Amino acid sequence: MVASAKRHVRAGATALLLAILVLYPAAPADAAEGAVARRAANFATDRAGITRAHAVGEVRRLFDGRILSATAVERGGRLGYRVRLLTDEGRVRNVYVDSGGVRPEG
Repeated sequence: MVASAKRHVRAGATALLLAILVLYPAAPADAAEGAVARRAANFATDRAGITRAHAVGEVRRLFDGRILSATAVERGGRLGYRVRLLTDEGRVRNVYVDSGGVRPEG
């Protein structure tokens, strides 16, 4: 009876391990591809003529606070970045950055 129980436990553990090995590799590959795409988006110069990293750097240089996000947006036919900043006073401020410069919104 003990040998029979060990076989069942071993069979269950083997099935679980096999399921993990079959399902697990898909997630890290997708995550790695997403990380590569994000890095490319951060450093690739696009129609705005600037990179996301440059836009964030300009906002950091001109304003005190913490960067919340930087999103590619089109305004007046020009592509730039809307950078959201949490100011030291606790307010969220949107700043638009393109090759023409840095402009606070609203």
